[in-house]
Amino acid sequence: MSIRLEENLSDYPLQDTQSFDEKFLVSKEKEQEIRPLHIAIWNTMPWGSDWMKIEQAWLNLLKNSAIQIVPHFTAPDPRNKGLQRKKSPELLDHFDKYYESSNSVKDQGMDGVIVLGANIAKGLAPADKHKCDFAEEFRSFVDWAQESVTSSLYSCWSAHAALEHIYKVQKVLQSEKIWGVFPHEKVGNHALLEGLNDRFDVIHSRWNHIEEEKLPEGVKVLIRSLRKEVGAHVAIARDGREVFAFGHPEYETLDLDQEFKRDKAIREKNNKQIVLPSGYYENDDYQNDPVNTWRADAHLFIRNWINFVYQNTNFDRHEPLEKDNIYFK
Repeated sequence: MSIRLEENLSDYPLQDTQSFDEKFLVSKEKEQEIRPLHIAIWNTMPWGSDWMKIEQAWLNLLKNSAIQIVPHFTAPDPRNKGLQRKKSPELLDHFDKYYESSNSVKDQGMDGVIVLGANIAKGLAPADKHKCDFAEEFRSFVDWAQESVTSSLYSCWSAHAALEHIYKVQKVLQSEKIWGVFPHEKVGNHALLEGLNDRFDVIHSRWNHIEEEKLPEGVKVLIRSLRKEVGAHVAIARDGREVFAFGHPEYETLDLDQEFKRDKAIREKNNKQIVLPSGYYENDDYQNDPVNTWRADAHLFIRNWINFVYQNTNFDRHEPLEKDNIYFK
């Protein structure tokens, strides 16, 4: 939310002008109309995964904002014959009860979208033998969001896929999964970085990697790992209308532990070794409980994104930006 300066504080001499730009100060002449933010959460996770756990992890990131948020769950239609996935009756019931179609979300108008992504190696290219089975729907949703939404937050696989679709940036498949908890630092200044520590931990789990030097001029890195092999965590385009997050801000303390033990069992069954998630377990021993060192900054980053959307969205949800917007002139 903004700070509104009443008459007695209208000429208050602010000391930290970097933290208090004009966008976060509302004079008595400019009162704001307040309404809930409508955020679409487009779920591309596999049908066999625990959708409720994934949904609630993202709701936990959104719930502590002072701004009311109306979430809209949407996903590729599981009844689409082109989707090569197992579709249990329970999942279909869950989809029918709690999910909206992509067209319904588009027709209603959204202030922002969050696009989730499965930890898969599949791409969007038509010639790719591992082509994503909802590629056309994904492209259509991204194209709509670019034109109609104030800011789109792409997470994990969807960040790589959106960069590929919009900016033709190709991901690089790694021989070993990049996973663990890694130290990161802020790069430059932006409202999304407000209040974050100069250095902080981020949790990652992905097979794909983006080479920062190959990013086009219009894509700017905001958060980068101190480990070169991990690379960027957050990049933006069009001053924040697209946000690409390669890590997992939604991960709870034991999520990576469960993922590691699942992958470990699969590897052992195939007589293969597995690399331990870096910096995740105490003393690098998976028998020890992990300690969560990434939660606070992950929550703050998401709150910054919510505030960023709130400050820049139009009161009419079908118009992506307010008329007197200072970020996107």
